[in-house]
Amino acid sequence: MKQLLVVVITASSVTRSIARSVLEEEGHRVIEAPGYSDAASLPSEGLNPDLLLCEPDSGRSSEMLNVRQLTTKLSRDRICLVTGIGDEKLRQEARELGVRHFLTRPITRRDLESVVDCLGQVVESEVSVTSRETTPWWALYTRHQCEKMVAETLTCKQFEVFLPLYASIRRWTDRQKTLFLPIFPGYVFVRGGLDRRLEIVMTPGVQTILFYGEQVADIPETEIHNIRRMVEGPYRVEPHPYLQCGEKVRITRGSLKGIEGVLVRKKNLCRIVLSMDILHQSVAVEVDASDVEPVNLWSSTPGNPSRTTTLLNYRN
Repeated sequence: MKQLLVVVITASSVTRSIARSVLEEEGHRVIEAPGYSDAASLPSEGLNPDLLLCEPDSGRSSEMLNVRQLTTKLSRDRICLVTGIGDEKLRQEARELGVRHFLTRPITRRDLESVVDCLGQVVESEVSVTSRETTPWWALYTRHQCEKMVAETLTCKQFEVFLPLYASIRRWTDRQKTLFLPIFPGYVFVRGGLDRRLEIVMTPGVQTILFYGEQVADIPETEIHNIRRMVEGPYRVEPHPYLQCGEKVRITRGSLKGIEGVLVRKKNLCRIVLSMDILHQSVAVEVDASDVEPVNLWSSTPGNPSRTTTLLNYRN
């Protein structure tokens, strides 16, 4: 099995000791971090862990925000949360952030070995970036509010799944809460795995696979990549009413440079809307007006092939 890089984030010396003992015996590299502030510097050091083993303090309301930040910066969904038996509120908050793997205190050697074995199989089965880009994404239509459950179940079955979420603040008279909701309600994206189609459609919460005519509707890698860049960056992202026409613009600076979409305004804010015609849904990201240019500035000229392609735009 390939050597994995595991970061253990917990103030508990006992948990860190058990984790190091088990993981190093299996030939994996372990980095210990007593707190989230200690782990925050890992990206700047060029480290990209295969697994985050986190034991948050359920008494601190900021812990889930810290988990979210580390998940975004380091390893997306490769995070395992250690919780107590009565930490159901903590588990629910973690699920809303996309965390899918949990261990219950006190953790045992067998618990850790099962997590690492499962992750090791995923890492071993990953193919090169070049060949992955040739494997198309496609979409599943789910039952109402079952997107997270479907994504979690398929991930546990070793499918590559993408469920883009956005933060939505819900306010009541006495409190407020941040929920992480699907950008495209009712849809979960999956790459490849259609040879296991029966296993997919039998998954609880799945309604059907999205077809275009008689073929499964392929979604290009570049379009999934652009959505991923939006949700993982420091941007305000939210669903937007479906758009098909309007002024086409391109983002010229920042981590979203090169993405094209429709320019709209809401109050004093500029937004780029990316529409997925096959889903009849759109997503909007806030940008600075000085960071966009009309797409027609790139119209074809001798020696300069046209680049006026429409991202996330499916045509008949």
